Amino acid sequence: MVGQCGPYKVERDGTLHLTSGEGDLDESLRLTHLRREALENGKTYFVSKKTMILRKVKYERSK
Repeated sequence: MVGQCGPYKVERDGTLHLTSGEGDLDESLRLTHLRREALENGKTYFVSKKTMILRKVKYERSK
């Protein structure tokens, strides 16, 4: 499950940088356009209109 994190930054190449509440860089995730890759590789993430996969966990959009 995704833990609480502070600010984030997305680079032009799609790299997502997550930081802790103290402002330390915790990790960087690479954007992928393949759902399967995001589910298998915790260093990638996937985003669509209805789904987000972050750290191998799939989230569905709710109403």
